[in-house]
Amino acid sequence: MTHARPRESLAVLLAASFLLAFPSLARAQEDDMSALLTPETRRSVDKGVQWLVENQNRDGSWGCQMNQAPATAITGLACLALMSDGSTPNRGRHRKAIAKGLRWILSVAREDGSITANDAIGLGLLYDHAAATLMLAELYGMDAEAKEDKEIKDKLLKAVQFMGRSQNGDGGWGSQPSGTSDIAITGMMFVALRAAHNAGIATDHASLDRLLAFVRSCQDTSGTFNQYPGMGDGGRLFYPTSAGLRVLVGMGEGDSKKVQQGCEWMVARRLGEDYGGQVSEWDYAGAFFAIQAVFPDRAYFDKWYPTMREQLMQIQHPTGYWEIQYCSCCRAYATAISLILLQAPLKILPLFQL
Repeated sequence: MTHARPRESLAVLLAASFLLAFPSLARAQEDDMSALLTPETRRSVDKGVQWLVENQNRDGSWGCQMNQAPATAITGLACLALMSDGSTPNRGRHRKAIAKGLRWILSVAREDGSITANDAIGLGLLYDHAAATLMLAELYGMDAEAKEDKEIKDKLLKAVQFMGRSQNGDGGWGSQPSGTSDIAITGMMFVALRAAHNAGIATDHASLDRLLAFVRSCQDTSGTFNQYPGMGDGGRLFYPTSAGLRVLVGMGEGDSKKVQQGCEWMVARRLGEDYGGQVSEWDYAGAFFAIQAVFPDRAYFDKWYPTMREQLMQIQHPTGYWEIQYCSCCRAYATAISLILLQAPLKILPLFQL
């Protein structure tokens, strides 16, 4: 595969962009965000975590609900939700559940590097692959024992190499290998590549130049994003916009006028606003990008996080789970994402250690 950048320059660009997202980044690092986790929020998190652990399948995986078809995306995100308090497979109150989830993900990783099982969420097998890869990269970056685990390192490296091979000529990724490039799948791939890079894994198997070109081709004149290129200004949906902003902010373009316009639009949105008030799988996926896009800028974060926090607590089921509202389904996925969002102020996952 031909790469647009030499091997060393991709790593340099990722590292340099890491500190250029917004001028207020240094202040965001110093600010104490933990006060945003109110006592009510912590109780909500505890209920959600308990439900998630109790609904893990016996083999270590998670499906949409207990005993349903397992998915690597749900399992990876569930592990990240449990890792958000500092637990790893080797320490913390959730270590047993995380260890079981990790072992299942490693068991389904294929020789070609792909980590997929079932497209239980409906977002595509490459979304599943990216989420599982992200979990391995976050664990590898935060746990010393994981760095000594040869199987984790080898399968993480193969997963990143698979991402390079499955990148389309236009720089994006689709829901399936060789499928039409989709900005949201591309955004999830970027997040996983960024995490792998930050953990010390070579990521030059994918072309960052082409990825950025694809993302920019989806942006409209107002700063929001369409799911695909060439759609003009008719998009303005939360899910693709949050994915595009996550990539551009992550590449140090947070100061640009169009990115700031997009962020202003995004932080004014409520989950479910694009779907008649019903929070969908697209909203949860979009919120996962949005929390990362606003995290470097405390002003944006303080505007969006409290509104999102209150909305999530309002729609949480009394037994602890969240769900896709229009179908009352995929509770483990919705719960995992919600827990990651609510615990972001702890800044424990490498995703939130800017």
